[in-house]
Amino acid sequence: MYYKSLNEIAEAVKSAKSNKRVAVAAAEDEHVLNAVMYAKKEGGINPILVGNKNKIKDLLAHMSGSVDDQDIFDSNSVEESAALAVKLIKDHKADFIMKGMLHTSTLFKAILNKEMGLCDSGLITHFTLMELPKYHKLVAFSDIGLVISPTLQQKKVIIENAVRTLRSMGIDKPKVAVLTAVEEVNPKMPETVDAKELKEMSMRGEILDCIIEGPVSFDIAANKEKAKIKGFSSEVVGDVDLYIVPSVVTGNVLVKALKEYAGAKTVGLAVGAKVPIIVSSRATSENEKYLSIMTCAAMETNTLN
Repeated sequence: MYYKSLNEIAEAVKSAKSNKRVAVAAAEDEHVLNAVMYAKKEGGINPILVGNKNKIKDLLAHMSGSVDDQDIFDSNSVEESAALAVKLIKDHKADFIMKGMLHTSTLFKAILNKEMGLCDSGLITHFTLMELPKYHKLVAFSDIGLVISPTLQQKKVIIENAVRTLRSMGIDKPKVAVLTAVEEVNPKMPETVDAKELKEMSMRGEILDCIIEGPVSFDIAANKEKAKIKGFSSEVVGDVDLYIVPSVVTGNVLVKALKEYAGAKTVGLAVGAKVPIIVSSRATSENEKYLSIMTCAAMETNTLN
């Protein structure tokens, strides 16, 4: 099972009428509110807004939007906004979190709080879901935003978090390509050693519910014909669901290049906590923020299963 577009996910959420609730931390941000109100109108998402109540109400009035007063929580600082958003999840009053006008680090400080946070153990990682004009289905990339230079064990968790996310969207056994510059193991290129070990972990049953290929370069993983010319045989090539990048720098450059030059659309989330977290930057379009909200709603509803 796979999906060709992010809009297809949004349509599935609309049809399901799940009425999921998004807690927006530091919601006094016009771009975020526009996306949230559109998700309310089009997808039946229920916004819970945390931040400077007067500013939030002023922005809503300016955009002719409305939220019940009981769903706007006043706070005196971005730190308090983050803590309140996390508490809403803990109290089962919201289903997932969206970052508003605050730094990701501020939000994560509340999420990672040992006593009041949302991460009991493990590692929170970045997950990007991408729609490419010339690819036959949605494809994911991880980690392009949080774990800067992952160790082998961290790469294992990155894969597990991403696979769990894809499975929540109805992709039963994701095909995973662990990216490197070459297809051979070279001790001078540690990422190739890690890639081989990750594949072997999968074959030993230490990483479940996916098929892992690596080491493999991007062009070989993406193109069956090129793989055939180079004598590289794998059921993953040409049908990748998830690319694992060797570092944040590599992944960040790759995804931004695909957006700028190939017209890709993306959804950016943090996964590995108790709920998905939307961590879109201010430069992200309102439409992509809307699609991020709808994707989280789908994950939490299992709409696509």
